[in-house]
Amino acid sequence: MINLLYKHRNKILIFFFILFTTNFFNYSGWDPTLAGWCSYFIYSYILIVVLKHRCIIKKIHSPFKYWPIHYMALIAISVISGVVMHETSIFSEKGTLTVSLVFLTYYYLYIKKISENDIIILFTIAGLCIFVIQIFQLAFPQNAVFGTFDPDESRSDVASMRNGIYRFMIGGVFVTLFCLYYYWSKLCEGFKMTRFLMCTVFLISMYLFLTRQIMLATIITLVLSSFFVRNKKIRQYVMLSSILLCIILVAYSETLFGSLLRQTSEEASEDNIRLLSFSFYWNKIISNPVSFLFGNGHPSALMHWQYDLRLFVSDIGFVGEMYYYGLLWILLYFFTIYMIIVKYRRSIPLYLKLFTFGTFINSILVFPYRSAYEYFIWISMIYICSLHISCRNRKTRTFDTADINAK
Repeated sequence: MINLLYKHRNKILIFFFILFTTNFFNYSGWDPTLAGWCSYFIYSYILIVVLKHRCIIKKIHSPFKYWPIHYMALIAISVISGVVMHETSIFSEKGTLTVSLVFLTYYYLYIKKISENDIIILFTIAGLCIFVIQIFQLAFPQNAVFGTFDPDESRSDVASMRNGIYRFMIGGVFVTLFCLYYYWSKLCEGFKMTRFLMCTVFLISMYLFLTRQIMLATIITLVLSSFFVRNKKIRQYVMLSSILLCIILVAYSETLFGSLLRQTSEEASEDNIRLLSFSFYWNKIISNPVSFLFGNGHPSALMHWQYDLRLFVSDIGFVGEMYYYGLLWILLYFFTIYMIIVKYRRSIPLYLKLFTFGTFINSILVFPYRSAYEYFIWISMIYICSLHISCRNRKTRTFDTADINAK
């Protein structure tokens, strides 16, 4: 048993890292102060491992090799911008700077030789944990401890209601989306009961987050997934699966989305809080060329704007991220999308293109990487892309060498 644990120690550490960065799926007993102190040790360990194995990093051949450095540099520049323009305390930004070290896990995965299959298994286990929690808490809401209201807020219920069921704010929606797109792509390659069941589980789990914009973006992505497939036979499977999915959604649309659609219609007015947030933060962004390019960091006034005025930055997608980190941060995001969906589309597997495209559709309201666990999922996705691109390049070089030798 001990030998088995030691053999898989790196994968176990990564799984616990996923749990840690999701605040243990937003567990109600999570101690943010203790977690904050632990984070310094965890991120310091990642930094030390990366610095110790610089020789391995130098050998990486990938167009994304310096992406983690770009992300970290832009976050650091935004902090400096906030200090200069808003007199933000550098001490108050220590959490932002520390969490940015998550991007170094790109190199950590290389150093520890974590495979694509390892990452998929770890995300699948985490996704199944989320699904079990969702089902259990819906069945026994009185025992809910994940994603519930803060008891200090003196609320009368454990969570808000949408579409007639509880909406628990469990951390990990992008884990679920990653798994859903993976098993959907495998299902489209050929029907197997295990693939179908896993796809169904993660589709239900995605729905149970009850986030309308994520539902819409996911449905659009699954329906359009055939456009990302070059193989004609697989494309036919994808189109057939998409048609069946559409039929099911239309047949049960009132049950699945009835009150959600009515709620959306009622909120589509001039006083919609998201529209107010867009307008408010956009005016802040364009008020200064420095903030436009490099962002504002996290000025102290944010607490008043978000918790008193209810103008939340997280509700306005890439505009909100642009307020934090500037135009360059958003341009890097768009360039990453171009690299994955356009430039290297032949090297990258379907599920990663779907994940990139689906989260891009949704980025106007929910940006794909805003927190530690989302940073990790995004950089893991980029890491897997790098593995496939490097593998294709090696095969190309091998074929070219064989042709030269033949001549």
